[in-house]
Amino acid sequence: MKKEVFFRVGLMLFTLIMITSCLDQHQVMELISGSKGNIENKIRLLENKGLSDGFLYGYGYNEMGLADSYYQFKPELYNFWATMEYDNNNQMSKARFYYSEEEFYDIVLTWEKDKLVKETWYVPETEDIVDYYVNFYNKKGQLIKRDNPPYEFYALSLYDNKGNVKSIEFIGYDGNFIYGLEFSYSKPVKNPETAIPGLPISIFFADWNNSSPDRFTGYKTYSHDENGNQVVDFNWESAETEIKTGIGHYPIYQNSRDVISDMWTDQTWTYENSRGKSESQNKLASSGENIGNMTNPKFYKLKHKSEKLNKREILFRH
Repeated sequence: MKKEVFFRVGLMLFTLIMITSCLDQHQVMELISGSKGNIENKIRLLENKGLSDGFLYGYGYNEMGLADSYYQFKPELYNFWATMEYDNNNQMSKARFYYSEEEFYDIVLTWEKDKLVKETWYVPETEDIVDYYVNFYNKKGQLIKRDNPPYEFYALSLYDNKGNVKSIEFIGYDGNFIYGLEFSYSKPVKNPETAIPGLPISIFFADWNNSSPDRFTGYKTYSHDENGNQVVDFNWESAETEIKTGIGHYPIYQNSRDVISDMWTDQTWTYENSRGKSESQNKLASSGENIGNMTNPKFYKLKHKSEKLNKREILFRH
């Protein structure tokens, strides 16, 4: 049985921290969340919610403050979720990913020191491999290639001088260009996915690279025509993006326009800090901001030779 691979266009850094078992829970949370007494570094992302199109990404945490559950939902399109486990070094070691209650897979994560180098998907409770990713890093420790041998393609990531992801391109083993994603950053706003303790910089999806320190405000997807010329399918312009921040300079609201379709997409993020206090879009709602009812973003499908991959879909990246 072959796993159906999804690209979440939907992005995305939180390097796992090795913690010795002799530390108490408070000390562990200090190491995970940042310097002692700095509340700005002690917040965790709970939800990323689309006000325009109803998408919802959410995270749950264990008693150590590490992410141990994940869900991804969009009405009438997908409803995925996962559970995660950690080893004695508090590195994520196992996961179970659900496409539905009937279709799910066990995942084993392989590390070399602090770098996730392989992600292997198995038929549940067997040793039958259905898929795997292999990660490659440069001398700076940045993820530069995410290889998927069973499906014969790989994703290449490029970075700017600040360490933000500039682009991710998908290339087939036959050399054909499949798809590209391009990101731009106009404001020093923190990437909300750096507030997910325990989560590797890339997991579950080929395009999941959450290593950027900043939140992107511009986003473009593109393909190539028969002559190799770039064809832009979707384009958020950074200059038109509205973004509001909350505690720790993390975003709590963003509204962006696709200049190709002239459609707007708005979304909110909800956080809690290590003391349980939360901050969310309620802050915007109570201030009288108009934050809803834009048009749905586009969706794009990635063509593949295998009929088994009829659900292989590049989803709009949030």
